[in-house]
Amino acid sequence: MWAEGARLWGEGGTSVLSSNTAWLQQVKAQEAQAQAGKGVTIALLDSGVDFTHPMLRSVLLPGHDFVDADGNASEQGNETDLIYGHGTAVAGVLQQMAPAARILPLRVLGTDGSGQAAHVAQAIRLAVDEGAHIINLSVAGPVSSEGVRAALQYAASRNVLVVAASGNNGGSAPQAPADALNHKNRLGDFGLSVTAVDQSGHLPLWSTRGGEVQAPGVNIHTAYPGGRLVTASGSSFAAPVVCGALALALAQGKEAQTLAAQLSSGRLLDVEALLK
Repeated sequence: MWAEGARLWGEGGTSVLSSNTAWLQQVKAQEAQAQAGKGVTIALLDSGVDFTHPMLRSVLLPGHDFVDADGNASEQGNETDLIYGHGTAVAGVLQQMAPAARILPLRVLGTDGSGQAAHVAQAIRLAVDEGAHIINLSVAGPVSSEGVRAALQYAASRNVLVVAASGNNGGSAPQAPADALNHKNRLGDFGLSVTAVDQSGHLPLWSTRGGEVQAPGVNIHTAYPGGRLVTASGSSFAAPVVCGALALALAQGKEAQTLAAQLSSGRLLDVEALLK
């Protein structure tokens, strides 16, 4: 879910937005982005994406819609719908962090923001089978699913990294499915939960605590359907910051399990240190 819902419009763009300079510097990402993430595929399980957005056209792979059971993973609905534009916004953060990585959009959320655990589980398995190196889960809920957990185990067995948003309920522990991604089990060997912080490194009241890594998730400027931009806040947008950093590291030849262990300290993401 969107944490704050403030939407500020601007012109579409095709590169890192200058308005994001502060949080990119916060995680020491600007120099690292020269690596670009070439050769890495990130699966995006979300509300769909705007395939025509100028920021995204060159990085999107054909996806799948598990909600409507077809091959069109585009955003559905309109701006009166709760979740409209969410997946496009998450994709825009991924593109700015790792501009040469490919994004595989898999629609698992309906226009009201809800989704079925079975669809999430199916999408995780498809992402693995389609060769994704990282799976971004900017979805969170109060109830765990055995089917989703089994799909996460399948991803771990194939050395696929999974990054999940911790949630926006202000609680002390990550919501599902991020709650399963800790280093007390094999899922944590290839999974990371992400807690959102502001550009001062502080936790907003709505930010769910306890993530294995912290990342900027407040006032992130990113893509929005119709070639527009949006100012987005929430752990949904902190997760793709981490995904993008992992894509840069994988493109350098770093090992997935080592990267997950390196980021599981509970501290702020440091892209520069990740790539050393």
